[in-house]
Amino acid sequence: MIRPLDYCQTSDQLVSSLDTINMRIQELTSLRADYLNKLLDVTSDEQAKQVSNNILDNNNEQ
Repeated sequence: MIRPLDYCQTSDQLVSSLDTINMRIQELTSLRADYLNKLLDVTSDEQAKQVSNNILDNNNEQ
């Protein structure tokens, strides 16, 4: 569970929230990869290269 930061009073509460955040990040990263793979499946080779480059460029900017 992610407890609102203002309500975290102990290190256990903070660690638990961080663990949940990390788990969700991993889940979303995996889901994102699934979507990217599907996108690459439905686009032409040239479109796929362009889409991949755009996505990678956006990731590097963040």
